[in-house]
Amino acid sequence: MGVQGIFEKNRISEEKQEEDNDYHRSHEQVSICLECNSSKLRGFKRKRIRCSAQATVLHLKKFIAKKLNLSSFNELDILCNEEILGKDHTLKFVDVTRWRFKKAPLLLHYRPKMDLL
Repeated sequence: MGVQGIFEKNRISEEKQEEDNDYHRSHEQVSICLECNSSKLRGFKRKRIRCSAQATVLHLKKFIAKKLNLSSFNELDILCNEEILGKDHTLKFVDVTRWRFKKAPLLLHYRPKMDLL
């Protein structure tokens, strides 16, 4: 392999490393406003976040639980238009199916999980 080949190989590995460190910033983005729906949990100072449209409701639950120092993300429900969202729904899916024709940001509420009998 000549000098040109070595430089090409290094350039490709640097580009790959940059892609790995992208943290999905190059993906389609969605703006979200997170509101607390309970006096048992505290709200955020900064309610608006921007993240990948491919993130799921489960990712949001984990984010909220971490920020609020909850012992488990399973203790939370996330709602859109007063409807509990499935953990596997992407934010793009929620935006298109539950928030269609409304202006950004996507308004989501969180609360402690309610056990239904």
